[in-house]
Amino acid sequence: MSSAPHGSRAPQINAADSLAPTRKEIELVSTISLEGLIRGFPVYFSTLRRILCHPFRFAAQINVQDRAEFQRAIDYAIHGIFVTFVIVIPIFLYHSTDVAKVAFFARLVVQLTAYGLILHLTLKFLGARTVPWRGTLGAYSYLGATGMPLYILLAYPLLLSLGPAAIFGSASDVVRMGPQLLATPWLYHFGVALNGVGLLGMAVVVPWFAKTHQIGRLRVLLAILASGLIGALVQLVVVAPFFNVVFVWVEKIL
Repeated sequence: MSSAPHGSRAPQINAADSLAPTRKEIELVSTISLEGLIRGFPVYFSTLRRILCHPFRFAAQINVQDRAEFQRAIDYAIHGIFVTFVIVIPIFLYHSTDVAKVAFFARLVVQLTAYGLILHLTLKFLGARTVPWRGTLGAYSYLGATGMPLYILLAYPLLLSLGPAAIFGSASDVVRMGPQLLATPWLYHFGVALNGVGLLGMAVVVPWFAKTHQIGRLRVLLAILASGLIGALVQLVVVAPFFNVVFVWVEKIL
């Protein structure tokens, strides 16, 4: 049996240090993640084209029972959030607001998940009891990740005038922006028109979930209205204040 030379000490290995990732390992993971994101964009844009050209045909082909379909939907949503982030960067810069990358990504993931699960519960209550939560969240991810960047582009004049809080703000931000919106005629009418476009979007949303969940359109409409009201309250009262305070603070530390 060998032993350490007299007068010397064997090196002490700290278990925590041995488990901690090295700088090279962290850089490798970041590179792999970035490469995976870049490689996924051809699939994302191909799926985006299919949804925009034939939304109902695409919805009918979604297998809500398939775990692999759920993973494809999540990958699509991740790329949609990244595209949305790129689109809003000029708005944040125009209003001299820090672009909190981690907070932005985490917030939209939480927001997408929360709305999807709330919608799942309301659809299940109204008769769609055979679709698992993954199926609803997957179907919603496809639709939400398509609508997010399109809505941001349409709302650009509003966002440039009122700032990012016009969409990502809390209840207090909505109250604060109200007088400005009412005092500016073109801004008010633009907001009304934007809401009208959102209502027209129901012509796609309702048949979409009627096909994916195999229930009547009236029940889908009721589920969307109920989940929209609940989701808006969650967004204004819980999600927005939480991310505006905690995650922006974390982003500055990072």
